[in-house]
Amino acid sequence: MTTVATRLAAGGLLPAKTKTDKATTESIVARTYHHPALNSRAVVRLASDRLGEAEDLAMDFLGFETPEVSKPVAVQQRRILSFAAWALINDPDNARFALDLVKQMKKVARRAKSKPGHAWDSYTEIAQELGRSARHFLPPYWEEVGRTYKDLGNQTYAGRALSKSLEAERVHALESDRERRRDVVLEFALSGCLAGKALSEYSSDLQDQYPPKEAFEIFRDLCTRRTRGGMAPWANLAKDFMKMAKAADLNADEELEGWLESVVEAPAMGRVSQQFWKSCSKHCERIVARSPAFAIGLLQLTKPADDYYDNDKTDTWLDLLDRWGVLEYLWEDGYQGAPPLGEPVAVWFGRLLREKRPASKRILEMFQKLIPRLRKENVPLSLAEPRRYYCMHIDVDVLEAALANQIPVADPPEGVEIDFQGWLCKEQDYEFRNQDIVCASQDERFHDILLKSLDSALMPHHGQRVYGAYVQTEDQLNFPQAAKDRPGVKELWRQHLSGMIDELELSGAASFVDIRLRLISTLWPETLSTFPELASRLTDFNPVEVIQRTLQAGVIDEYGLPELEEAIEQNEIKLPLSSYRHYNCSLTFPDVILHDGTHAWVVRGTGETTQQELHVPKDCAVNSIKLVGDDLAVGYHDKSWSYYFYWTSAPDQPRSVDHTFSYFRDCLAVPCADGGVFLGDRIIYPGDKKPPVSFLFFHDGTRFWRCNQEYDEVSGEFNWKLYEVDAQTGKKLRDSLPAWFETENRDQVVGYFSQLIPAAAGCAETPLGTQDGMLGWKVVQRGDGSYYGEGIDGRRWDQPLLDGRHGVQVPVGLLKQPGTDSYLPVSTMGETREDVNCLWDPTGSTVIARLQPFATPYAAGQCVLLPMTYWHLFQPRHEASSRKLRKISLKQCQTFFEEAEQDLNQIKAEQLKDRTLKYDELPMPPMPKLVAAVKKFLPQAPERMVTGVAGVVGEVASHIVGFKNKLDELITSVDQEDPGSEITSEQTIEAASHSWNLPRPGYYSFSKEGTSLTKHLTAVAKFLKGESPAGPLPGSQIIWYQLLEGIRLQSWRAYWRASASQLQEKSSTQVLWFELLKFWSELGLVDLPGQFAVMQGYPAKAPKNQRGQIDVETNAGEAYSIQKGKDLFVVLECERYGQLPYEILRYSTAKTPGKPPGINVENIRELKPDVQSKELKALAETMQEQDELVLPTPGELKSVAEKLGVSAAEIALIWLAGLKMDSYEHNFLPSEIRKKLGLKVTEVSAAALSLKNLNEDLFEKLCESIVTPATAPFAEDRGPAFESLIQTWETSMPRRLPLDADLQKKLSAIAKQSAWHRGSQELLLNLAADPAKHPLLQPQEMQIEYSKGDFYPEMNIVAKKQEEAIDVELLRSTAQLVGLIHNFTPADHEARALMPALMKQVTKLLKSPKTLFLLRPLFLHDYGAKKKLPTPEEWLSQNLGKGKKDKKQPILRYDDELISAAACDSIYRVLIAFHPAALKGPAELNRLQGILNYHVGEDYYSGRHNGLQTVVLLMSPGFRKLEKSILASGSEPDQWLQNPLLTAPDVVAEIQKKYKISEDAAVLYAQLLALPDPSTANLRTWNGLTPARVKKAVAELIDKELVLEAKRARAGRNIFLPGEWTELKTPWLPLETWKIEHLVELDLELSVPFPAGGPLVLRPFDELFTAAWERVKAGDEPRYEEVKRKRSRK
Repeated sequence: MTTVATRLAAGGLLPAKTKTDKATTESIVARTYHHPALNSRAVVRLASDRLGEAEDLAMDFLGFETPEVSKPVAVQQRRILSFAAWALINDPDNARFALDLVKQMKKVARRAKSKPGHAWDSYTEIAQELGRSARHFLPPYWEEVGRTYKDLGNQTYAGRALSKSLEAERVHALESDRERRRDVVLEFALSGCLAGKALSEYSSDLQDQYPPKEAFEIFRDLCTRRTRGGMAPWANLAKDFMKMAKAADLNADEELEGWLESVVEAPAMGRVSQQFWKSCSKHCERIVARSPAFAIGLLQLTKPADDYYDNDKTDTWLDLLDRWGVLEYLWEDGYQGAPPLGEPVAVWFGRLLREKRPASKRILEMFQKLIPRLRKENVPLSLAEPRRYYCMHIDVDVLEAALANQIPVADPPEGVEIDFQGWLCKEQDYEFRNQDIVCASQDERFHDILLKSLDSALMPHHGQRVYGAYVQTEDQLNFPQAAKDRPGVKELWRQHLSGMIDELELSGAASFVDIRLRLISTLWPETLSTFPELASRLTDFNPVEVIQRTLQAGVIDEYGLPELEEAIEQNEIKLPLSSYRHYNCSLTFPDVILHDGTHAWVVRGTGETTQQELHVPKDCAVNSIKLVGDDLAVGYHDKSWSYYFYWTSAPDQPRSVDHTFSYFRDCLAVPCADGGVFLGDRIIYPGDKKPPVSFLFFHDGTRFWRCNQEYDEVSGEFNWKLYEVDAQTGKKLRDSLPAWFETENRDQVVGYFSQLIPAAAGCAETPLGTQDGMLGWKVVQRGDGSYYGEGIDGRRWDQPLLDGRHGVQVPVGLLKQPGTDSYLPVSTMGETREDVNCLWDPTGSTVIARLQPFATPYAAGQCVLLPMTYWHLFQPRHEASSRKLRKISLKQCQTFFEEAEQDLNQIKAEQLKDRTLKYDELPMPPMPKLVAAVKKFLPQAPERMVTGVAGVVGEVASHIVGFKNKLDELITSVDQEDPGSEITSEQTIEAASHSWNLPRPGYYSFSKEGTSLTKHLTAVAKFLKGESPAGPLPGSQIIWYQLLEGIRLQSWRAYWRASASQLQEKSSTQVLWFELLKFWSELGLVDLPGQFAVMQGYPAKAPKNQRGQIDVETNAGEAYSIQKGKDLFVVLECERYGQLPYEILRYSTAKTPGKPPGINVENIRELKPDVQSKELKALAETMQEQDELVLPTPGELKSVAEKLGVSAAEIALIWLAGLKMDSYEHNFLPSEIRKKLGLKVTEVSAAALSLKNLNEDLFEKLCESIVTPATAPFAEDRGPAFESLIQTWETSMPRRLPLDADLQKKLSAIAKQSAWHRGSQELLLNLAADPAKHPLLQPQEMQIEYSKGDFYPEMNIVAKKQEEAIDVELLRSTAQLVGLIHNFTPADHEARALMPALMKQVTKLLKSPKTLFLLRPLFLHDYGAKKKLPTPEEWLSQNLGKGKKDKKQPILRYDDELISAAACDSIYRVLIAFHPAALKGPAELNRLQGILNYHVGEDYYSGRHNGLQTVVLLMSPGFRKLEKSILASGSEPDQWLQNPLLTAPDVVAEIQKKYKISEDAAVLYAQLLALPDPSTANLRTWNGLTPARVKKAVAELIDKELVLEAKRARAGRNIFLPGEWTELKTPWLPLETWKIEHLVELDLELSVPFPAGGPLVLRPFDELFTAAWERVKAGDEPRYEEVKRKRSRK
């Protein structure tokens, strides 16, 4: 951009003679005005010469005289008239109105920045007023609104406003100011405010307003300026461009190609959609053939990116470049005289390589061709770059190819991983795929990364995710198969395993747990056979050495806090081990506060213990307590999780507080001389109004520093910063450091890992070190990124702490090893020093414990494990015992392990007997033999020390047992002929099960250690066949019981589900869904002679939580079997919210099957296998043989549909077993399937909705009829399958209201209450078919009842006899159903005959005094706000009357003839209902509306209020008259009552006579006056007119100026009544506001325009036409209102 353009764009003025673009600039002149009141003083205004008239009119309005005008004095960027100026020029008569409007707009504009949505609503209200009276103001008005948003940087609302401006011209048929419109669109387009749709619509406007050539020039200029200004061309630009060029009689292809060449270098072209490029593909190909510069420009636009759904766009773009011949310019620099690429090709290609893994075949082909150029340029190829929040990966195939071909590769960034996904592909589609990894392994930069990345490559992969379902395909090899003949890979594999064994042989307790999991996850049977020497090392490894190494290093329970432990034991305080909601241990170092909800005990660091009483309100829970002097700040929350705090010195003065205070239960504290305490924010004093807030801080005895996170705008990261603060105010003083933190060179102290505070009482000598009355540790980061730690007493650690895959950790302390003079390094795994701490052995080579505050693993002997700062208070429990542990022998450890193993076996047996045992809530499970062995070895050790040692040994022993079992299993597998085949088959069946959509025992249970569906089912089969005893079973992450019944339909569904996934992925690989069916048939479970049943259960002794739910610990997927006589049970544990914890299968050969012992069961349901294994095997073979989709022909579908009176799409979906019918997508069926069935998207969508309205069991029955027998749909003659369907349909379909799929879809759209909630159409259609007998429509006693609910207490309206009561929303749906039949069916539709009975029964229900409907709920909770709301009971008494306490329920009731209400303070709710029979007149209506209008604030939920308007509508005269008129007696078939010639011929005659128009025009005008939806299509349907007759009638009405011709969105017509226009959302069509008044006939006035939810005619059509015409005759014809002006002040 030039300097001149820059200054103009910034709003500057340039000298008058400056050379500028005349089309975009204008001259400035000085206009001198005089006014009688100013005498000789002049007013000079600099204004645009072009807009001088507006300036003069504005000044004339204020009384100024005609001005003197100078010559041009300056030049400025072309500007547009403001709204006020436009109004003064174009409508001076309404100038006052315009200026008043400007004041309103400015008032709204003040809110546009902070609350743009609220401001938009206000702008819309103003526009509605303009639409009624001054429609010609709308275009400039919306421009001004858009400009307000644009200036605030809100492009979304700005573009929306300009679209409204353009739309106003079309809607109200206004003449357009062409020049102004051109300037405005350009202004907004260059600001990025206009979307592609708006610009496409503008192109159509240009063609209407300008000569074709001029319109094209304007459009081309707009496209060029917009693109060069930084906005990418919209998707349809090429289409719009060529259309306008053709209209201008130009060569459209040449014009588009020329434009593309002119803008290809614009950066915005790099963000263009693929659709745009595809639309001009041929043009690009022609340009590339003649212009090398254009080809290079396209290469420069290559920016790889994925869309929101992770669909790769790069290959599509490369395909286009290849088709256009662009890639030829890439292989050779300067090809055919092309200009330079502008960057090294390594940089360009590196972006492609980094974007997607694995690299596609095309990328690898390009790599091969680029090798010579990459070598020649010799620029390092960057295969990974740091990306925030993203993992970095390098494709191993690409890395090896680059290094093998001597291409320089950039150094890998820290944290990168190497990806083997492409390397494991079975299909080796290019020579670079699945290479032997040699060069990369030899490169020191990548060797260690390769070893680390082998973990993920070695892990078995169960499949890939496809549209929400996991499927196993044949496109991946397992690692042993891929590495079979790759010596380089085998060497890496060997080094990887050897490294893990090295870690294993040197591991302590915590490190052993990690390495054991890695080994279990990555070991294959082939591993041991391929590397026998490493297998020997594994088998020779003695895991008991881990126990010895750990105990010799130390156990945290060798230290203790005697005073704290004594306080807990004496007061019998129970501490939750790890809770994120309820704490009863809070910390203010060095003091500890314990509480039981009633009392608090303060344990001082000196050992002194005091007790205080707590005064927490009922039903509230304590969150945190902080000690300030001798006072306590107690934080608590109520049931609604509102937070408060109070001081124990003033318990009657609680204060509201946010959760920040309540959730922090630990903090540092420094007492001050004046009685206050510094916690990191400021000095807090007892009784302060503000709660005590904690921050990380440092204190050297004199000054305070705070360590806080601050956001860096440049890096986009949060960084920790240290600065000095004023302790009294908490304000920042300066950036500085404590003297001890100062370093030299590039070293820097890391504040959040460091500590510096004065030593508290009791900290004279500490295990972590103290010096001169100070506690301190500093972590220093060197310039090379390494860390060292140093204590204030001089202790120091300066060696890397390498924690396996966790990487290098930061040393945050050195803990004195009990019994020696050595130290144990302490590191952190989190972002601060006191997250999860790792305790190392003295050499720093292995982690012996991971210690999380308030948790128990590795700390079973602590009463509570406190954060690391409190370790300063630790005291050794027994030095002699500790010294003995430092020298413990391997033999003694072996004894410990053997005793622990026996204890573990006993625990497992006890848990099988009693599943209610909760060992997770104990510091350690009961291990009496191990504890006895430890006591024997350490006879003098205190009990807590013994418990701690036993806890560590027990923890390690449990992992050792699992490790040994897995190793034994692998060793056994090595002896098999093909050791990997069993595992491969197991994985295939596991993944195949995902296509069956079987339920899972837990929400996060796709792959869990120790579970295998194959092993589980095999063990179950053996147990049920009597081949193995009851006991533990292999786990399963599938609940498979339903396979015993209805497997034919399940197989059919799995077939279609897998086929759809394959089609949507466009994959040629086979989905192995049938492997599970084959395996299931081989098990033979369906052939067993006994009876099967499923049930849900829970342990008989299981307690319940406070919500009344079963409280038992489960492990999702764990399974075991039970036998009781002839009853065999398989129990699968589940973790599913709100459901019972056990899914149980019973198999019994007894005459009367029983229940499982020790388990309470519910929901027992028998399963009856209906197919034998032989038939299943044949079905699996048949399905596997299918090469083509098993689909009926369109003719077959049509034939069956005609027989059943439904649509072909419904039959097709039944054939497909409801494939993807539960999807939220409109076009849910794969297009390949839909097209072969000959169906449209709309047909399928309507059919799906119709089938969803069927009872679920009935729909299942219909689908199952297709596969009875199982192979019926696969036969050449599908007649038997369809005959089965027809027979099932005719015998099973209940009586229902006869609505086709399209009408059901329309009903669903009308009745939809929100995007997520839909009423039950199945219930509605059944109810309408026989209303007199349906129980919901029978009058019955109803009242408000209180219940505990499934999760929370609630109040509802129920029938007194516990029968189901009708819901007011269902009643509203009946009104909408009547409206649907009345408005959208011809006179002879069979559903009309059923409506009178429905309406009679509804009227009977409404007239019954027993009937009670919801008026509104009220939720009254102030959430601690200053303005208190009344309690529910108070509100009821104040607004309704004196209530009466219910004797059985915690509610207050109020009842009179009209209203019934109930209030419950405990749930903050009032429920108000009314008796419709008592609604007799305006007095009752006003009373109910007053309650509806009660305002409780915008933040409180008060529910929907449809009940009253529904009842008023159903009881209205107009609706009751429909009972007779809806029958359409006397009408001919296929006639429509919307034709006034049939229903109101007198009205037609009067219209024809008054306006002297033809009968067709009179009919049309009557329909426009009366009907809400007179679209062109509807008019032809109702009237039976040809398009020519309709066109002629329209012309007559336009000629008589009875209607105006315009374009309005979604109207479906082009003629409209004059006046205000009401926009409505789908499914309703927008309509003229004038019509709304007469669509219904009410005897009680409502404030809502549409009582039924939308513009439905709910009165007889003859009366509708008459009412509309009478309004016209009375002078209330449709028209625009006069402008309402404010009276001027005198």
